[in-house]
Amino acid sequence: MSAKYARALSLATLLLVGANTAYAQRAYVAASGGVSLWNVDCAGTTSCEDSGTSFRVAGGYNFVDIAGRVQVGVEAFYMNLGKTTGAVAVGGGRVNATIEGSGYGLALATSGRFVSGSRFGYHARIGVANVESELSGTALGRSIAGSKQSVRGVVGLGANFFVTPNFSLRAEVDITSVKWPDNQTSGVISVLGGVALHF
Repeated sequence: MSAKYARALSLATLLLVGANTAYAQRAYVAASGGVSLWNVDCAGTTSCEDSGTSFRVAGGYNFVDIAGRVQVGVEAFYMNLGKTTGAVAVGGGRVNATIEGSGYGLALATSGRFVSGSRFGYHARIGVANVESELSGTALGRSIAGSKQSVRGVVGLGANFFVTPNFSLRAEVDITSVKWPDNQTSGVISVLGGVALHF
């Protein structure tokens, strides 16, 4: 198991354990997966893939509850942004490169029901994440590699459908950015679907 997946599993386990402690009645854990859309310039490439597979695990605790309809709290999360790949012709050779992105962070989160007692709700968040990009590929027959870590902003918005009071389906959009090893920056939008447990 790679280090990044091990970190994600560890985070999810810790959050699940924490959700069953004294603060359980306002806690939640969530997992979602989908597609990531990278804002990259494919002009001049011989091949280019600007979308990948993304997933996210999160857990949080709502400190404020307003009339049982609106909650405000904090959320810890891990996100894998998938990858973007591209190739360009250089002289008589080729340069092939892949950039993968992942990160973890904290966010101020809010959630609630559109109408009191309704099964339909919303959630939103704004926060920061330590995002790492990893470069791999070949340039004129030689291997290339590199990585870059940077603190990036993250915003998200989603909708929930509560199957039961403690279990919901969710659809959400996350927006962040990734700084490449050469210091250029790409925006990444993740469109996700998943589930959440509420304690």
